[in-house]
Amino acid sequence: MTTAVVSVAPPRMGNLRHIALATFWFGLNFHWIPILAVLVPYQVIHLLPRDQQGSGIAVVTGAGAVFAVLLPPLVGAYSDRLSTPWGRRRPIMVLGTVVNAVGLLILMTASSFGALLLGYLVIQMLNNAAGGAFNGEVTDLVRPAELEKAPRRRRSG
Repeated sequence: MTTAVVSVAPPRMGNLRHIALATFWFGLNFHWIPILAVLVPYQVIHLLPRDQQGSGIAVVTGAGAVFAVLLPPLVGAYSDRLSTPWGRRRPIMVLGTVVNAVGLLILMTASSFGALLLGYLVIQMLNNAAGGAFNGEVTDLVRPAELEKAPRRRRSG
């Protein structure tokens, strides 16, 4: 007896579904602007002496960069093999987003450099875990021909 594996292409996505899918990506990326440009430098200025502030910012962002590089491919590979009633990737995305919010609260209320570092690393780890799963979700939901979908330009004249 032979078994045939049939690959079923995901249904065609309309523009609204593309926008809905992109909102998660937008949220993942948009929250970094105030964190990196405003919140971390502001808190480091208030938590460390002037001669340690540059090093403090470097330690926080450098430690976070390690997780930004390592976690997305590891979580993406893990989510490829995950099987839950809610799908392969969504539980990681939801958990990562919820715990990311906890990290934001830790970062917001940090009263020491250690708490600041902890909050930032929680955000980095969980944001990148959710992002790694999300990148796999895109390829699960969008047909290959639509991955590079762009609006058609109208010709004038």
